[in-house]
Amino acid sequence: MVKLGIYGTVYNSADTVRTTIEDLKKKLKYDFVISVCDNFSKDGTFEILKEYDFIDAFQRKSTRGLGRQYALENLIKNHPDVDYIFYIDFDVIFPDYLNELIKGIIKIYKENGIIGFGAFASISTYKKILKSVRWRDMNVFEDFMYSVETIHKGFDLYFLGLPVLFNQERPKREGKYAKGFRYINRLFKIYSRDYVLHKLLATWIKFNSIRAPDGILRDHLKDILIPP
Repeated sequence: MVKLGIYGTVYNSADTVRTTIEDLKKKLKYDFVISVCDNFSKDGTFEILKEYDFIDAFQRKSTRGLGRQYALENLIKNHPDVDYIFYIDFDVIFPDYLNELIKGIIKIYKENGIIGFGAFASISTYKKILKSVRWRDMNVFEDFMYSVETIHKGFDLYFLGLPVLFNQERPKREGKYAKGFRYINRLFKIYSRDYVLHKLLATWIKFNSIRAPDGILRDHLKDILIPP
């Protein structure tokens, strides 16, 4: 029986986290466990997570990127019996074809590869990834940089031709962290800081590979996968 390991990070998402969990619980027919890093939510998010016996929730100060890294490390350390791993956000819902999609992904999965649906890979592949690639301390561009760095370290990236989740609150995300002038200041800081960090990392990758980093995802995709 295949067991799935799901990881993610969350902050002040009491208005969406239960909907995501209940939707996943209803639709996903596989055995699964969820590892979640909560960035010390103040709205009861962590208490909601602790209600579920299949969720391994803990609190640690983090950005979105670091939160995913901590949740991934916790998942592999405490739940070594999982077969495949991927991440989700906790402001999403899932399509009705979720199980058929995962079944198809597993059928065509290739070892040492990552499928671009929540960085789907086997636990053995993730253990290799952890030795050379980390989620960055970033709130934006973290997905892009993680994908680029996994490719740069020799892992294959496959693009999935079907959506696996639908976001419910992206326009409101940063509003959880601050209001008014502090909100504007936060947007400026995270986007300017992470943009600079993104460019520095991209430049570093450029000098260590044969292709420009901004085109690396497009140029290095191994295949487009459309499971039956």
